[in-house]
Amino acid sequence: MRILWLFFGYIGLHRFYKKYWISGIIMALTLGGFLIGWMIDGVTLVSNNTLLFQK
Repeated sequence: MRILWLFFGYIGLHRFYKKYWISGIIMALTLGGFLIGWMIDGVTLVSNNTLLFQK
């Protein structure tokens, strides 16, 4: 999951992997939420906060 985020997070591939289709499409169209969403997901993954990724 972290590798997907690191290399392909700016297009939301880690969101598609977890079956968050809508947020994956939004991240793909905005290049990771203008990289703000990409950074938020990175902090969430590194801090092991699984609230956003419970599936």
